[in-house]
Amino acid sequence: MGIAIIIFNQFLVILLLPHNGESNIYGFLYHFLYNDITQDPILYFFPFFLIGTVIGDMIYKAFYLENETQIMNSSKKKLLATTLIFGIGFILLGVIFKTPQFLIRSSFSWIIYSLGFDLCLLTMFLVFEELNILNPKKSYKFLFYYSFYSLTIYLAHNILYFLFLNQLNVFNIWFFIVVIYISIEVILRAIYKKWEGSASLKTQIGKIRLALTIKFEEKKRFKQAKAPIEG
Repeated sequence: MGIAIIIFNQFLVILLLPHNGESNIYGFLYHFLYNDITQDPILYFFPFFLIGTVIGDMIYKAFYLENETQIMNSSKKKLLATTLIFGIGFILLGVIFKTPQFLIRSSFSWIIYSLGFDLCLLTMFLVFEELNILNPKKSYKFLFYYSFYSLTIYLAHNILYFLFLNQLNVFNIWFFIVVIYISIEVILRAIYKKWEGSASLKTQIGKIRLALTIKFEEKKRFKQAKAPIEG
């Protein structure tokens, strides 16, 4: 689905781009989905979130549920090989497709290239953890909070646009960046201690996905049970 959104996004941005700045539904959609297009608009960011969620579930199953004490078992090898192959494939596709657009931020080639680079980087870190080059028992709470609430932070950060509108320059912006990052860390820590996943959009989307999956499986089993009766 993440790949489908990436492809769909290429057609949608072409449709909405001419309406940038207009006071109509198309102008609103462009502002909401692509402002500022030189940064990380939501439709460029969201596929990474979806793909990362799926891969995260696969990693949890392969590395922490199946043969937890066995190093580099078949499930782990299969997952690492898959992510590495897809990663290299996406990198090559991004570089080859309309070279050198993979160097241009937010272009289709750049998105595919970045996705491949992320998959290769993920594979490398997983191998490092398995070989004890990284200490898996060490606390990475700082990264944990940001990964857990990444989508929530992404949507909520738009509030900062109005808070600091026309007030920052190349010098004082660094002070506020440090303050904001520390504040976000403290806020996320407090939110997680009080509500855990309930305050995360990632968790809510996961619940919706699970409910839809269960509903789909129930319909599938119902049709399979009904077929012999009709026959």
